Amino acid sequence: MYAIVHKNRVIVGPMEWKQKYFTDVLKIRHRIEANIPGAAPEILPYIIDTDTKICNVIENKPDIDFMTEYHYGPLWDLSSDIVIANYDVKDIEIHDARNNYRIIAANERYKKEVSGLKVIIQNTEVSIDTSREGRTIFIQKLLTMQDSDIINWKFPETWLSISKTELQSIVKAASDYIQTAFDWEKTINILINNAQTKQQLKEIQMV
Repeated sequence: MYAIVHKNRVIVGPMEWKQKYFTDVLKIRHRIEANIPGAAPEILPYIIDTDTKICNVIENKPDIDFMTEYHYGPLWDLSSDIVIANYDVKDIEIHDARNNYRIIAANERYKKEVSGLKVIIQNTEVSIDTSREGRTIFIQKLLTMQDSDIINWKFPETWLSISKTELQSIVKAASDYIQTAFDWEKTINILINNAQTKQQLKEIQMV
């Protein structure tokens, strides 16, 4: 990582070496014509003029919980030819932290929703696709069946000839399974909404 230091303050960075960007910033913002190489020199700092140089950057970023915390900074240490970027840890506002948890809860609910389930049909355990597309196929077929119809259905494990009643039981099992996932998400959201601190949010078990 690199930074441009001009008149003892960082004006660009920390970032990867970008010749055109560095050149444009110096020219447009500071009226400095600079002959910057296409790749970072082996020896740094790269001196542009008496007030301006490009330095290596070392970033000191403490570990954080990205759900409830963020890096504040950088706070620059320009006491040597290597620029030090120090970051503090700050708490995210509680309403924003709650929203982060709501997003995770929705993602976890969706995983549960589409993960599929097992049901017993004709003494055979078969897998049921609970993706939204998969559920639609079962429902559409059910709507077109007559009470006396028997249809051939291919499950991942085997073929079965199933009745309308059996197909109804599959659709209900999938529906109940999906409802359980949404009920779980609602319960989690209640816990999220009630949380007043980041520690209370961290104590919510979602995965």
